[in-house]
Amino acid sequence: MSRLPSSPNTILVKPTNNVYTALAAAGLVAVIVALVVLFLRADALGIKIF
Repeated sequence: MSRLPSSPNTILVKPTNNVYTALAAAGLVAVIVALVVLFLRADALGIKIF
């Protein structure tokens, strides 16, 4: 990955993980946990989801 500066020399920049990737992963884990809890509670109440 490179950026084009105002000078003729090319500056190489290594791609790194950013905070948005971590937030997306945390959000995915939260959704999966919420779905598991939802299915467990529905099963405890005798509600058939599938």
